[in-house]
Amino acid sequence: GKGLANPTALTLAAVQLLEYIDAREPAARIRRALDGALGNPAERTRDLGGQADTATFTRAVCKRIETSN
Repeated sequence: GKGLANPTALTLAAVQLLEYIDAREPAARIRRALDGALGNPAERTRDLGGQADTATFTRAVCKRIETSN
């Protein structure tokens, strides 16, 4: 409940599952969204030198997924 958890590993596990079942486009969209959020210090979690808590990071990734083509 402190917002300190970094969901990157869980998200990458989901990406690997999608790749395994040959759902390559959704996997790529999620990976791009994750990479984008990790590249922005305002969206990156504190354990990786960013400023965001878990919820902020997760919202940033979801927003990138929703707006990607």
